[in-house]
Amino acid sequence: MPTTRELHLRAMEFMDEALYVTKPSLRAEDLQLENFRVERLFSRALEFEASAADSVSNRFELEPTRSILHRGVASLALRVGEVEAAKRYIAAAFQGSPPLEIQQELNELHNQVLMREALTKRSRKPSTSRTTTGQTLVKETINKYTAQIPLDIRGMVTAFGLALYRGSLGQNRGLLERNLKKGGFSGYLIVVNAAYPVEDQRVAAAHELSHYLKDRDRFTDRLVDNRMYSSELDTRVEEEADKVALFWLVPGKHLARIRKEVGYDNAQELARIFKIPVQEMKIRIGQIPRRIRWSEI
Repeated sequence: MPTTRELHLRAMEFMDEALYVTKPSLRAEDLQLENFRVERLFSRALEFEASAADSVSNRFELEPTRSILHRGVASLALRVGEVEAAKRYIAAAFQGSPPLEIQQELNELHNQVLMREALTKRSRKPSTSRTTTGQTLVKETINKYTAQIPLDIRGMVTAFGLALYRGSLGQNRGLLERNLKKGGFSGYLIVVNAAYPVEDQRVAAAHELSHYLKDRDRFTDRLVDNRMYSSELDTRVEEEADKVALFWLVPGKHLARIRKEVGYDNAQELARIFKIPVQEMKIRIGQIPRRIRWSEI
C-alpha cells in the first residue's frame, strides 16, 4: 500500500504535468483541448492528494502535515470545480490544530469556494449564495468595490476568481478566456491590451468581467472584444456589458455628488476623477447616446 508521502508525490507529478508549458495557440479549439488535458490531470492529482490526506485524517498529532494535505485537496478541488469536496476538506482541516498561517490560508480558500459556488448556476442553496447581511455574495462584492473611487478594478476582478493580465492584443481591446493553468480560482483570465492607455484598460477589464458574470455560457473558451468592443456575441449583449462596466467604474451615488462639485457636464474632469477615457464618460453621462460598433456601420 502506498505511503502518505508516495501518494502526495504522485499527486505533485500530475500537477507538474498539468502545468507543463505548451506552445500557446490562437485557435479556440486548441485551447479547449488544452483545458481538457489540464482538467483531467488536475483531477488525477486530486485523487492522489485526497488519498494522502485521508491516510492521516485521524492523525491529529501530525500537524502541520495533516492540515497542509487537506488544504492541498481543497485547492485542487476548487480548481476543477468540485466545490462540495473543497468544503469538506477545509472543514476537516479545521478539525485539527492547524498553525495560524494555515488557518488564514484555509479561511481565504473557504471564501474562494463560497464565491465559486455563488457563481455556479447549479448552486441554489441560500446558505451558500447569501451572506449574513442577506445580500448575495456577488452583489456584496460589487458593493464593496464600488464604494470607493476610483474603482479598484484589479481587486474586483481577482475577488471574482479571475486573473488579470496586460498583453499584446493587436487592435483588440480585451480578451476573456477559460484557462485552467493561468486563470484564477474560477479558471478564467482577462487580458487587456497593454498598448492602450490605462484608462482604456480599466474599461476593458470591467467590460470583460461583466461578460464573465453574465455571458460565460454564451461562448466556448475564449471571447475577444475588438477595439469597438464588438465580439461574436450579439450587439445587445455587448451594449449590456458596456452599461454594466460603466456603472461599476462610475457608480451613480458618486457621480451625482461629484457632478455638483465639478460641473454637471464637465466630462473631462469627471473622467480624470473616475480614471476612464473622456469618451466613455460622455457615454456614461448621456452626452453620447451609446457606442457605435463596426457591425452597425
